[in-house]
Amino acid sequence: MRCAFSLAIIPGREEEYDRRHQEVWPELLQLLKESGFRNYSIFRRGSVLFAYMESEQQPLQAFVRMQEHPVQIKWRDYMSDVLVRDENMGFTFMDEVFHLE
Repeated sequence: MRCAFSLAIIPGREEEYDRRHQEVWPELLQLLKESGFRNYSIFRRGSVLFAYMESEQQPLQAFVRMQEHPVQIKWRDYMSDVLVRDENMGFTFMDEVFHLE
């Protein structure tokens, strides 16, 4: 299953966001794989992020379950000073309207 979402970087923190994603923790990468995610990419234009991932299970449910894992909580705290957060933790999930395979 495919999933896409957007979020935003706090203006002026774009370089720091990029730097942190050059050093993603191995335990976070392992958690993503164990949660069934693969083919995960994040794109940035200015302070707007677009993320795409594929999942072996319903992506939104897997993502929500993963949010309670200690590694994910630690990463979320680590990124809290560079990402805009709201009641949905800043994530805006998108509906797929077209796919060409």
